[in-house]
This record gives sequence, structure tokens and C-alpha cells, in this order.
Amino acid sequence: SEPHVLRNRIEDNWFYLPTPYDGSVNGAVTLEGAPDALLEGNILRRNIATYGAGVCLQSCVGARVVNNVIADNLAWDPSGYGSGGQGGGLYCNFNVNASGQTVIANNTIAGNTAPPTILGHFGGGVALTLLTNGAGLVLANNLVISNSSGIWRYPYTAHQPVLRVARVL
Repeated sequence: SEPHVLRNRIEDNWFYLPTPYDGSVNGAVTLEGAPDALLEGNILRRNIATYGAGVCLQSCVGARVVNNVIADNLAWDPSGYGSGGQGGGLYCNFNVNASGQTVIANNTIAGNTAPPTILGHFGGGVALTLLTNGAGLVLANNLVISNSSGIWRYPYTAHQPVLRVARVL
């Protein structure tokens, strides 16, 4: 069967509930454990959440995030525990059970923010947590520009994503 294609404009969302519970953690489009998901041709901007304010991928298998504009989103944690949020534009958690290849390609990821903490920035543009072989995660031909920081990878694992550029002019 053909994977579902989302084509929307998703803007100005604040993913938090009032006190005493300080909010949803995941962003505007959250795909969790979604096999063969396709997120294509969307505009995701001015959204606020702790992880992946624009796009949050949690343990997806074979997901594709392609040809989207992910702009002006804010990863922010209001809990007061010192975390500034992760992945203002996009957050991807590639867990130990992941199989298949997740592809993030041909997106414009611009003007996103993950405020600094005492530990530094956690991916204003993109934040990655790779708990298994990063060869299963491919970042290709994305324009990551003018974010509070670029691409951040969780530092306590040795796994790396595959970074690809089809052609540099």
C-alpha cells in the first residue's frame, strides 16, 4: 500500500498545557514508531515544543521527511530543569530497535532555535539521538541555515548519521 502523504501548513502552535503540568514534549508533527511514514511538502513554522518543535521523529522505521520548509520553530523546556529543548527544527531519536533506513532529505531548515543551557546548544536546526548504527539515518541535501546552532548529535554514543550531498556547485 502507498504511504500516507501529509501536505499542510502547520503554524503557530504551542504544545504546552497550563500548570501544574508543563507540557507536551513533542512538536507540531510527531511520528512515533511509524513504519514507512512520509512527511512531504509541508510548511512547519512558529511552533514551540521541547523536542522537535517542527518535526519530532521517535523510533520511526523507514520514515522519510522530504521537501519541507521547517522554519522559525522553538525547542524550549519550561520545566526549569536547565534543558533548553532539543531540535528547534527537527529532532530524531533513532533507537536500538530501529531497522530500515530513515531519510531526511531536501528540506529547508532555517531560523529555528534551541536556547543554550549550561551545557551548550542542543540543535537549533537539527538534534539527533542515535542509539544504534547511524547508517540507518541519512541526512541528504538539506539546507540548514540561520538557526541558533546547526546539527547536534547526542554525545554519549559513538554512532554517526550518514551525511550526503548529491552535488556541490
